[in-house]
Amino acid sequence: MKNAGNDSAVLISGYYGYDSRGDEGILAQIIQTLRDSKTEKPICVLSNAPEKTAETYGVQSVNRMNPAAVLHRMSNASLLISGGGSLLQDATSKGSLYYYCAIIAAARRLGVPVWIYANGLGPLSGPGVRIAASLLNCAQRVSLRDADSYRFAINCGVEREKLFLSADPVFMSEADYAGGKAMARSLGLVMGSYFAISVRRHALGRININEIAASVISVKRRYGLTPVYVSMQDSEDSELLCQLYLQCGGVIAPGMDLSVLEGFLSGARISLGMRLHFLLCAAKAGSVPVALSCDCKIDSVMGSLGVTDVLDAFNADRDGIYRACLNALEADENQKSVIREMVEKSRRLAGRDSRYLSEAARRGRAKVGQFADGRKTAAESQRNA
Repeated sequence: MKNAGNDSAVLISGYYGYDSRGDEGILAQIIQTLRDSKTEKPICVLSNAPEKTAETYGVQSVNRMNPAAVLHRMSNASLLISGGGSLLQDATSKGSLYYYCAIIAAARRLGVPVWIYANGLGPLSGPGVRIAASLLNCAQRVSLRDADSYRFAINCGVEREKLFLSADPVFMSEADYAGGKAMARSLGLVMGSYFAISVRRHALGRININEIAASVISVKRRYGLTPVYVSMQDSEDSELLCQLYLQCGGVIAPGMDLSVLEGFLSGARISLGMRLHFLLCAAKAGSVPVALSCDCKIDSVMGSLGVTDVLDAFNADRDGIYRACLNALEADENQKSVIREMVEKSRRLAGRDSRYLSEAARRGRAKVGQFADGRKTAAESQRNA
């Protein structure tokens, strides 16, 4: 494990160290981008589990909730990367919004350049809109992972020249197909013989697990497919997935990182889920996603991929879920082709964003936000949005 030293580090802030496989996948991709940039600056992650983060990724890490440690590392940091994920929102917790805003504000006070990287923005209400907009206007660059977030930022008063339309960094990750096939074999499954389900608890509402179970059983009986339950964050997902397993049978998959998950989902006929990165991995893998949406980020990102089966997670009934699953299972090649094309478009957007981040990491505090084609890229972003 690498200890946090005093070198001028690139600092990464986000929802890290909470065993969320989606957010850890984002972090892994950001770290890979920085390493590919050949920057000699150390990387330091603000984490809920700094020792585990340091050991897992071979980086420096400090406790994200230790103000003294955070400010010490920030005092001579060369760059703060805030993201990715939906960090600036107050729907689930105002404390989350205030935390990330405080990190950005501290960086600006200390003269550290700030990059808002591949974020989803909102929902925000009341003073949260004004606070977030004010801090986003202090950043050198604000890249947003979906068009709805981009439009929302403009409506909130964020300066257009700072805004860039991007996509989730996970679109750049490579699938581990061999690992995915090995996972299927270890579970006694043949590729193409199963469908995947991932549900979660959520602060905004409660899902009706019995309605989901009824639809899973119907799909299982009609198509002879094995339901496989995939946890993306054990503390939030495992209890509900166990309830589905007890009602429907099937297989509970062990935890896997996103690269193995994508390989595994390449053998799933469809993927029914509430977690954004579960659905993204499914789309990348060619398993048609059926989204149970619990917030606006899923609506927006699924819309950008041409996914039509998006249901309200808290109000969907068994008939609606079953029909959506049937639509996905019967999707023709044209529908699948649209999703593939939009996945590729998102991969290019994410790749462009990562190249700008690489350049910023190499430059450090000196002119970190200036690029020869910056205004052109912002204009392209506006057209795409």
